Amino acid sequence: MKKILITLAFLAINLCAAMAQNEDAAIRKAIEEETITFHTNADRNVFLSYWNITDATVMLYSGGGNVVSLTGAQMNDATKNGTIPPVDGSVASYENFLVRSSGNVAWASFTQQDTKKDGTKTPRMQQFRLMEKINGAWKITSSSVHELK
Repeated sequence: MKKILITLAFLAINLCAAMAQNEDAAIRKAIEEETITFHTNADRNVFLSYWNITDATVMLYSGGGNVVSLTGAQMNDATKNGTIPPVDGSVASYENFLVRSSGNVAWASFTQQDTKKDGTKTPRMQQFRLMEKINGAWKITSSSVHELK
């Protein structure tokens, strides 16, 4: 009986770990697809579909102390009036991708650098994303982007 309980406990732990890995992979996939869509899809509504626009916040910190802060409503307006940068065909690469999730909330941290069509690279950016699972899909609720030197 003791052996059966130990075996069941071991299986339960492994099942929980596998489920967490699946969620972490789904979170990373949502972030990567949002970035691909940002760079390659002229339909900005597809880009916005990766965001929880109702509650979204974005903070961009670039070199020289420049800060851009947007709410979800401002992102939505910027999409409609064309002030979100146009599609540029850049390709993102990632380093140090770390994801932690618990239930319907998660956070991710990673370093991203984009390569433009002409081969030039953007500055490396440390990014933090807060995610929320809504109707079974992971949505970005908050993003903080910091230019690395």
